[in-house]
Amino acid sequence: MKSRQRILGYGLLAMVAAGGCGDDDNAGGGGVSTGVPATNELSSLSDDDTVQVCTRTAMALNNLLASPSFESWRVGEPLDVDRMLRAPEGRARLSIVSTAHLADEERLFLTALLLDKVKTWMRRQGGTTQLRALVYMDEIFGYFPPHPANPPTKRPLLTLLKQARAQGVGVLLATQNPVEMEGTYPLPEA
Repeated sequence: MKSRQRILGYGLLAMVAAGGCGDDDNAGGGGVSTGVPATNELSSLSDDDTVQVCTRTAMALNNLLASPSFESWRVGEPLDVDRMLRAPEGRARLSIVSTAHLADEERLFLTALLLDKVKTWMRRQGGTTQLRALVYMDEIFGYFPPHPANPPTKRPLLTLLKQARAQGVGVLLATQNPVEMEGTYPLPEA
């Protein structure tokens, strides 16, 4: 029984770390990219299913953290949105984050991390009608697919689209495939 409790504990910890706990923004969906349900959905699973889900999640997190390719993510300066937006003397900055050189999983990981940091920064700001920051994402297709696909970038993007304007953050998304995005509908024939 001790190992079963340990698996549940590690699995739940991994789900928390991976963002599978749900959010207060009611963005829909739930779970992480490994197909794991949100922790608030675990109560509907049987004990054996819960152990399997937690085991899968803990193993996925362990594989990520133990991966040699993840080592480069452990060094360097922390991601700081304030520093990305303002120079030390207070002038506005243009920060470009390119993920073209990364593998798909790394690209999703970095983009989800950056969007979560922007969301956290945004929520610390007071409401305003002035534009404080602009988040521009090109080639959004893989980050914001229609339901039921649920990559880790979808929830923070939905939150930004719903709440950013009130906090002075603009969001501009670009794609060559607009019909295949969440919330888009084909235009009527002319």
